[in-house]
Formats: sequence, C-alpha cells, structure tokens
Amino acid sequence: FFKNQYSSYVFTRMSLIEIYKALGNKASLGSIYTSLGALYIDTDQRDSAFYYLQKGESLIREAGDTRELGFNRQFLGQYYTKIGDYEKAIAAFKAALQIADQLQVVQLAINNNGYLAEAYELKKDFENALKYHKIEDEISDSVFTLSQNRQFNEIQAKYENARQAAENQKLKNEAELQKAQLQRQKIYNTSLAVIVFIILISAIVLFVAYRKILSQKKQAEQDREIISEQAAKLEKSDQLKSKFFGNISHELRTPLTILLGMIENLSKSNSSNLSDEDKEKLELAKNHGGKIQKLIDEVFELTKMEVNNVIIEAKPTRILPVLERIVFSFHSLAEEKKIDLNISYGQIHNIHVDLDISKFEKIINNLIINALKFTPEEGTVTVKVSHNQDRNFLIIDVQDTGIGIPEEELKYIFDRFYQVSLDSTLPNPGTGLGLAMAKELTELHGGTITATSMIGQGSVFSVALPISSESIDPVKEDTAINKTEQLLENLMADINASGLNKIMIVEDNPDMREYLNIVFKEDFKLVFCQNGEEALEKLKHTQVSLIISDLMMPKMDGATLLENLKADAELRQIPVIILTAKLGEQDKLHALRMGVDDYITKPFSAEEIKVRVQVLIKNYLSRKEWHQKEDEIESVASDNDNLIVQIRDYIKANIGNYNINIAQIADHLAMSERQLYRKIGTSTGLTPNQLIREIKLQYAMELLQKKAVSKVSALSKEVGFESSAYFSRLFFERFGKKPQAYLESA
Repeated sequence: FFKNQYSSYVFTRMSLIEIYKALGNKASLGSIYTSLGALYIDTDQRDSAFYYLQKGESLIREAGDTRELGFNRQFLGQYYTKIGDYEKAIAAFKAALQIADQLQVVQLAINNNGYLAEAYELKKDFENALKYHKIEDEISDSVFTLSQNRQFNEIQAKYENARQAAENQKLKNEAELQKAQLQRQKIYNTSLAVIVFIILISAIVLFVAYRKILSQKKQAEQDREIISEQAAKLEKSDQLKSKFFGNISHELRTPLTILLGMIENLSKSNSSNLSDEDKEKLELAKNHGGKIQKLIDEVFELTKMEVNNVIIEAKPTRILPVLERIVFSFHSLAEEKKIDLNISYGQIHNIHVDLDISKFEKIINNLIINALKFTPEEGTVTVKVSHNQDRNFLIIDVQDTGIGIPEEELKYIFDRFYQVSLDSTLPNPGTGLGLAMAKELTELHGGTITATSMIGQGSVFSVALPISSESIDPVKEDTAINKTEQLLENLMADINASGLNKIMIVEDNPDMREYLNIVFKEDFKLVFCQNGEEALEKLKHTQVSLIISDLMMPKMDGATLLENLKADAELRQIPVIILTAKLGEQDKLHALRMGVDDYITKPFSAEEIKVRVQVLIKNYLSRKEWHQKEDEIESVASDNDNLIVQIRDYIKANIGNYNINIAQIADHLAMSERQLYRKIGTSTGLTPNQLIREIKLQYAMELLQKKAVSKVSALSKEVGFESSAYFSRLFFERFGKKPQAYLESA
C-alpha cells in the first residue's frame, strides 16, 4: 500500500512540475521540488533528496518566497541529520528558525526547535539539546492555549451560520448543475470538430509523405547503383595495383638475392686481396641492398594485407614479457644514440591479449624505431603500458622527446608512402611504409592506433588492443632466463673477437691467485700482481680490459688502487671488480664514490665471477666509445662523487617505486635532465636507466646475502621490479647467478 501511495505521490508532483514549468511559476515549482526532497528523505534516497532540495532552494530564492525558503532549510537540516553531518544540520535549522522569527510562522518555529534539540542530542551536546527542547515546549504550550480559545469562538460562529449556509448551498448547487450540463455539451461539440479537423490534416500529411518516400526510394536505388559501379571499379583498380606491387616485389627478390649473394661471396673469397677502401664499398653496397630487401618485404606484406591474405594466428599471451623482450632488444641501439629507453607499467603483469606475436613485434618495432630515429641525443623514449578505465583494452604508448610532427600532417602519417616534412631533414629518411604496416596489423588484431604530437616536444603513438577474455594458466617465467643464458654462452666469443681478453688480477694470497688462474686461464690472458703498487707499475706498459683486485693487500690496498685508477685519464675507463671477505656499508659507499664497477664477497662461485667479468667487458666497449667522443674528461671531483651518492640515496629511499625515472631524480636534485644525463655519463659511463638498474640490483644482492627475503617475487617487488621474470633476467646477466639459487642455498 505504501509503495503505491509513494508512486502516486511522486507521479502527482512530477505532473505539477511540468505544469508550473509551463506557467513559469518559480515559487510553486520550488515548493514542489522541496516536497519531493522531503519525500526522498523519508524513503532514504539521499542523493535524490539533496538534488531536489538544492533545486527547490534555487527557484524559491529567485521567486523571493521567504516563507517557503524556511521550510526548505528545515528539510535540508533533516537531510544533513540523516547523513550524520550535524554541524550543517544545525546551521540549516537555525536558518529556518531565523525565517520563522522574521515572519512569525509558529509551526516552523516549533518544528525547527525540536529538530535542533534532536541534532544536538545526536552530537552529544546535551546542554544545547535541553535548551531547544524547552523552547519547543514553551512555544507549543502557548500555541495550545491560544488555539483552545480560538476554537470555542469559531464553533459558536459556525453554529449560527450553519443553517443559512445550508440554504444558500442548496440554491448554489442547483445553479452549478445547470451550468455543468451546458459546459459538457459545449466541450462535446468542440471536441468533435477538432477530431474531424485532425483526421483531415493527417490524411493530407500522410499522402504527401507517401509521395515523398516513393521519390526518395527511387533516388536511393539510383544512387546505390552508381555507388555499386564505382565500388566495383575501385576494387578492380585496387586489385590491379596490389597485383602489380606483388609482382614487382616478387620479381625484384630474385635479382636482389643474387646481387647480395655475389657481394657476400666477393667479400669472403677476396678478403685478403681487397683494399680497405674496396672492403668499405662492398660493405656499403651490402647494407643498402639489405635496406632494399627490407623495403620489398614491407611492400609485399602490405600487398598481402590488401588482398586479405594475411592470417592472424592470435592466442592469449601475457603481454608484459613480450614487451620487455622487445624493448630490451633496442637498448644497445638507444645507448649508441645516447637516448634513455625505458618501459613503464602499472598493474598489468597478469593481463593477457590475443596476439600473433611475430606481427605484434612488427607493430612495436616500427614505433620504437621511429621514436629513436626522431629523438636527438640525451632524449628519452618511454614505452608506457596501462589499461583503459573499463579494463577491456590494453593501451601501449610509445612516447618520445623528439622533434615532433606538424599538426596538419598527423592525419596522414598512417597513409602508405607518406613522409612527414621534417623527415626529409634526417640523414636516413623513411619510406612511409612502417606506420602504414603498424596500422594494418593493429586493426587485424582488433585494435586501434592513434598519434598526438607537438613540435619540439615529441610525439605519442598509442596502440589499443582488446584484453583477452580467455583465462589461461600463467606461463612459467624461466623461458626468458634460459634465452639469456644462451646469449651469455656466445658472449665469450664476441670478447675474443674484440681483442679485449686480457685481465689483471691483483691478489696477495697465492692460493686465491691460483684459483682465479684456474677459473680464467682457458678464456683469458692473465696478468698477476701482488698489490696495488705493482699493478700501477705494470699498467704503464700493459693494456688490460678488466682488473680484479683484492681489497686488503700490503703496500697498496684495493681502495687506494681504485683511487689512483680513477684519477688517471687513461686508466679510469678500465672496469674494476673488488674482491673482499667482508664489505661493509661504508666500504661499499666509498667504492661507489670511486666508481667501482662491481664488488664480490668471498666465497664466490667460478660461474658467477666469470659471467660478471664477461658482462663488464661488454659494457667496457660502450664506455670506451662514450669517452672517446669526449674531448677531455676531468677527474671525478667531489661534487660528482656527492651527486652519485645523492642519486643512490634517493633511489634506495624510493626503492619500491616501479616507475622511478630520470625526470624524478632531476627534479629531486634541482637539475635539468640533460645536465644530469651528462654528469652521470661523465662520472660512470652509464645511462641514467643503467645506473638506476645497477643500484636496484646491488640492493637486491644485499637483501639476498642478508637472507632478508624468501621468494623471488617478493624480492623483485621490494627493489621496484613488478615482473619477477624481467628482474631475474637482469639479475642473472649482472651477477651470473639466478636469485633463486641464492634462496635455495640459504
């Protein structure tokens, strides 16, 4: 019953709202909104109650109806009481009381004194609650006495007038009955005339509309035929164009294959007879032939897409390991160009997307290559991964701080063969096929690709792919580590080919020298010294690619040796590993200030130190190239020492932050990113990302050595790597041993 009554009440009020809106009666309209707000308070529909009370207040104030505003304040106070905001409730009730006193509205005064007492009581302010209860009782008693006297006089008057009123009413009723009969007849006649008129007009309108529809239908059929003919012609033209490009691509492959084969054969068979200039020419021809072959492959791939011959073999794939692998493969290119390349992601490590991995790689490869090409030295390229608000699409943003794209050209950049005007200023302009292919492949995955850009500030390419609804078991994360192990197996061959295979061992203990000799003699040429003094003397006439030094030695210890090495412009580039039985926090800090590349606590495994040496020599090549491009590098001054310590302390203070980056560090140190980039490179030979990663990995090693963690997943999150697979791979590459191995030996 209550539900029906409530619905009827709301319906009635809504009808009145439309009427008063039409009449423009703001006062009545505000009163209706206020009554609706009061109803919604009673039914505990708080949002609706507040909405209608606010709307009612606005209209009442416009109409200037002070009395109705008092009741609006009363209901607003009831609303605030209901939601527990007693301060606002009290303010509203007092506003209503002020209006009651001003207009002498007794009932409004009684009501709001009572509500005020209730609000103060709920607020535990019993003194004020008692005060307003007394005021309410006093007003009520006074009103009751006045009411009794008024009622007695009214009853007497009513009795005297009752008989006269009855007679008058009888006469009035007879007149009104006669008038109503005449009115009904008039309404009937008017309604009949209106109905006839409407039927006539409707018939005319329907006839005109029918004629117009027939005309439009005929025109639409003619237009459809024209469009169909044009579509057939365009389709035939596209097929001919696709067939032409396909045939050309196919025909070019054969002579190009022969040409590249002949160049390769000529390079190998006549290597000893060719001059350096001829070798350079053959290598240049080979490189350009490779570029032509890549262009032909892109044209052929796009042609296949046009005729719908590209088949997407998509399956649910965990996106994060794939993206990390792709980004990781570009690190060496980014370092060569002095660009900080990084990946940033939030809570997406368990998200799966339906991917054809090989084709997905082409999409991301094209975007990263473009970003690196258009970003100047010391710039930044970030691959940011997130999901949309509804969590049904994965968003991959490739952001750069490059030269940007003119706004008027953005809408054309995904067209085939279109080249941005700024591209022509680069030494190796593109062909305009990469982004077209990325767009086609993204759409084949059911996604979209867009771009935004500002000249001089960079560009953002966004790929949106639908998140897979299929639930699959998590893939074991050892696969990436196994691939890394395979890569490291080939690293020694690259070191031997570079000629950087001579290392110096500075160790006063003969047993340790013999052990290191056994570990390294098969792969490296060794130079042994018993202390730092002897090492410095031999380095005057001996070139080495790495130094392994004990910390505690007679005559000159490892720390002093390191200071001397870093003070020498020719020797400071050589990577140094410090060996020690116990390396405290102060010793580590001192070593970091001096620029040590690594430190290993005894005892250590042969496998671990071999991998660390291999990785450091590989990094030495990059550091050597860095310093060769500098005119002259000043010795590492105390300011730079202090800078590295500040960076280390900041990173350790924010070690759990997955997305810590160079911008945050620069802001913390009140420096520009470019300035910080140069200082880090000058002091360490590393990019900012490499330094951040190095400090995080060193901290992870400390936690493992202290037995402070029990799981790799917990350790990776502790040091700011959301993906334990990515962390394990980096840790293995850095220390030559998986973090799991340390946990198992605990």
